[in-house]
Amino acid sequence: AKEKKKPKAKEKKKAEAEAEAIRKTKQKRKAELEKKRLEEERIRNEEVERKRIVEESRREEERKRIESANRVLYSKLINEGDAALKRHHKTDAIAKYREALSIFPDDMVVKEKLAKSNNVLGIGEQFHDKLKDGSLGPEMIVIPPGAFKMGDSQSSQHPEMSSAQPVHEVTFLRPFAMGIYEITYEEYDHFTQSTKRQLLNDQGWGRGKHPAVKVPWEEAVEYAEWLTTQTGERYRLPSEAEWEYAARAGTTTNFWWGDAASNDYANYGKGVGGWFPSGVVSGKDQWMYTAPVGSFTANSFGLYDMHGNAWEHVQDCWHDNYTGAPSDGSAWLDSLCPLHVMRSGSWGYEEVFLRSAKRVKAFWGVKAFLFYGFRLIREIPDYG
Repeated sequence: AKEKKKPKAKEKKKAEAEAEAIRKTKQKRKAELEKKRLEEERIRNEEVERKRIVEESRREEERKRIESANRVLYSKLINEGDAALKRHHKTDAIAKYREALSIFPDDMVVKEKLAKSNNVLGIGEQFHDKLKDGSLGPEMIVIPPGAFKMGDSQSSQHPEMSSAQPVHEVTFLRPFAMGIYEITYEEYDHFTQSTKRQLLNDQGWGRGKHPAVKVPWEEAVEYAEWLTTQTGERYRLPSEAEWEYAARAGTTTNFWWGDAASNDYANYGKGVGGWFPSGVVSGKDQWMYTAPVGSFTANSFGLYDMHGNAWEHVQDCWHDNYTGAPSDGSAWLDSLCPLHVMRSGSWGYEEVFLRSAKRVKAFWGVKAFLFYGFRLIREIPDYG
């Protein structure tokens, strides 16, 4: 019996050893598989991390590229906005600044530029300056810079046009504001009452919106100086070049509407040089004398009555022709200036006096029987 028990004990021990070996083999295999799994997971995680780093790097590079491109675009828009503002192209400037602000919404520089541009006078913009008593000054409009041929470019050979030669080019580098209308009695009366002067005689033709007439050149200058004091802005009479450039409004014809005169476009009459004025009623012109300002169509610069209605003073001293005239649009002045120039023609004179190029020497005889008024220039600051 003892002998029989020994083999069974050995077999059992052997079986247990084999089972232990199998268990250890399984454990080892499991450990190896776990190690392999962990290694694969580590490799996967490293790959994920590598890809994440690569993606972050790509995104950062893309962000920098976009930011760099935006900076370039931003700078371009700011420069274009500044250039437009310098040219008084207000709408274009605001559009450029707003586009720049859409790129960098918190940028204070562009916000300040936008605020500044709102206070700039743009080309073609109409405005009134406020006087000290809160009332409004004359209505003005901004005239664009540019160049034009000044003088009788039609070479009409008309004896009344002889002083409008030689034709010469004049260039305006900067815009200026001009009165949309001739100064009216309503506006001039404010000045005379404020300065305790005698009211102008309205000739019985009507006050209010009618152009103030028989205003001496010196008093027109004083009115401009008064407006300058009242508004803090610089007002003055126009130069001859400014006046003709504004009257032509880009045209080369006798009148802004063409070469043929028409009472549908202006208030003029049949008086001839050296004789008293003589008005007519014809077409749209239903006034024997002056018409209320703005009664006819404006030219393309937005100016009314640049032809006819009332003669208009300018700054310039009289010169018999344009030999030696300035080419920059400034007034042609002399140290002694006994005579000045008048432009525009009037309700009482024939069409040749209305022409854009026509000049009249304001000597004492002319002053005695002409009905002259004026409109003003308001200088515009350089926003560059």
